[in-house]
Amino acid sequence: MTDDLAARLRSLADERPPLDDSVIAAGIRRGHSAQRRRQRITAGVAIAGVVAAIGLTAWLTRAGDPAPAPTPDPVDGLGQFLELDENGEPLVSCGGEGWSSSIMAQGIPGLLSEEEARETFQRILDDPRTGGEAELSLFRDGIDVEWRVLAETSEGLVLGLGTWTEEGQAPGSMVLSLKREGDHWFAGGWGDCGLQPTLRPGNAWVQLHEYRAESSEATAVQVSLSEQQCTSSRDPDPYLHQPVVEERSDAVVVYWTTTPFVGGADCAGNPVVTRTMELEEPLGTRQILDGSVYPPQPVPRTVTNPVGVAYGLSTHCGIDDLRYQGVWYERVGGRLDNGNGNAPEGWDDPVQEGWLAKEGDRVVFTDGFGHREEFNARPGAERPKQICQ
Repeated sequence: MTDDLAARLRSLADERPPLDDSVIAAGIRRGHSAQRRRQRITAGVAIAGVVAAIGLTAWLTRAGDPAPAPTPDPVDGLGQFLELDENGEPLVSCGGEGWSSSIMAQGIPGLLSEEEARETFQRILDDPRTGGEAELSLFRDGIDVEWRVLAETSEGLVLGLGTWTEEGQAPGSMVLSLKREGDHWFAGGWGDCGLQPTLRPGNAWVQLHEYRAESSEATAVQVSLSEQQCTSSRDPDPYLHQPVVEERSDAVVVYWTTTPFVGGADCAGNPVVTRTMELEEPLGTRQILDGSVYPPQPVPRTVTNPVGVAYGLSTHCGIDDLRYQGVWYERVGGRLDNGNGNAPEGWDDPVQEGWLAKEGDRVVFTDGFGHREEFNARPGAERPKQICQ
């Protein structure tokens, strides 16, 4: 093969035609015994013989399907837009530089000693600029906290406080960034961590809102989605990239990205559009998972006959009470939150959309994620139990 031909084949892989409402039905994938990952392509060229010669794999499509383009990554379609570790697995982060999920339980050794950590935590508490807030959030039970180094960045270290595993952090766990000044470490910032796979430059995440499939035998799945970052409500069509779809035996993980907005943008709300994916196998009982978060989270299925009336349940300060038809109700079992007084894991923040139904003296909230919460009436109540800010 000539160098010119090889260069042309690689350039074809970088061409990303805009998506339209047509079915995304072709792609590339890497074979696994229990799962298959592939990229859906709407247009392109496949030259089967020479593609194999340069180590690129293309899957042939059914009659009438668009021809797939070769992938620029011979290992995995995810490598086109995700930062990967040496084992080919996506790096994750709370924004900024990423780390391997495999190190989250034990951390990176040798970067910070136990003595240095304790001195640093005490220094943060003693600093009048940070001590008050740190005592309320980071060190509520003192400086004897579980910690590990998640990453060494260009600015310092990122620590995970609390309980962390390869699947992420437990409720109430935090991230703390440290910066070096002279011989000491100081706090650069801290907060909750919404883990996401780390993107390569030129990519931004798309959020999957809900999906619809006609039956368990369906291979066509309609997905409602929107861009995550503020985009001044631009039309997403010219910017959406081709998704990578990972078909597992128990789930279908969808990784969908877009071109980042350049310049200042307002957050007036991003348009929601619907696209149709064509799976290799019938959906069956498998869940659709959104790969823009780590670990991937279930996407709600459109409910055709919901029970009750549409209702937005406030979740921002946890789930405690609600008001319906002039009556205040409180959650059975008490407040449900993430351990820090915020929205529970797996719930939208600040509001979870769903349905509210009256069942005797109780009201029951349900949604497309499978959540079900019951609330008892609070006789005589005229206001919420807590003002959420």
